[in-house]
Parts: sequence; C-alpha cells; structure tokens
Amino acid sequence: MSVRLLLETGNIKNYRTWYLRGGGDYDCTTYHTECGMYFEEAPLSNAGCEHLDCAMSVAEYNANDSRLGVYLLPFIVIFIVMFFPDEAGLYIGGMYLLFWIYAVFSNYMDNRKTRELKEFKDHGTINGVKAKQI
Repeated sequence: MSVRLLLETGNIKNYRTWYLRGGGDYDCTTYHTECGMYFEEAPLSNAGCEHLDCAMSVAEYNANDSRLGVYLLPFIVIFIVMFFPDEAGLYIGGMYLLFWIYAVFSNYMDNRKTRELKEFKDHGTINGVKAKQI
C-alpha cells in the first residue's frame, strides 16, 4: 500500500513510500521503505507501507535527488554552447536544456509533495482542505 489521503472534496492523493537504493559489489539495486521493507524488483507505485513518515522521507529524498540537476545542468549547457558553437553543440545544449526543464519540474513536484505531507502531519489539511488517511 501507499499513503493515501482522502480530501474533503472527494479527491484521493497517493504518495509513494519506497525509494531506490543502489550500491554494493555489483551495483545491486533494491527498493526500500524507511521502516525497513525492501523489494528486489521495482514495486508497483501503490506498493510499500502506509507510514506517513516513510512517504515524507521519500518525498524529501526525491526533492534532494533532483536538486543536483537543477543546479548543475545550466553550467553544462553554457559549457557545451561556448566550446562547441557549431550546430551539434547547439543541439546537444538544447537537449541538456530540456533535461534541465524536466529537473526543475520534477524538483517542484517533489517539493510540493513534501509541503503537502508536512501540512497534513501538522494540521490535518492539504492546501487548506481537510484530509484523512485511508
């Protein structure tokens, strides 16, 4: 299960509780929750536990993970366009610019999920609308 919150308006918000963890001798990739569950293969988005703290840690982990791309990719684009001013450099710079736009959007969405979960934990609301965990 994932953390599911029912809003007073009837909408249901789902929050994933597992995250990817790699490393080890052969870069084995497993999927973990903060409370100790793990999966050998990629679980469904609604798999995992129902702990609010696990969902909060995943949202914070994802927000921190995408932050690097937001800060690093503009410098890569500038470097590519400056040192490869031909057509290929512009195309590659444009592709990295698209990756940067995706990283900004992903960072915004993960930060929004973090704020929503913190608001629910502190006040029992999401964006001012009462909610309850189902």
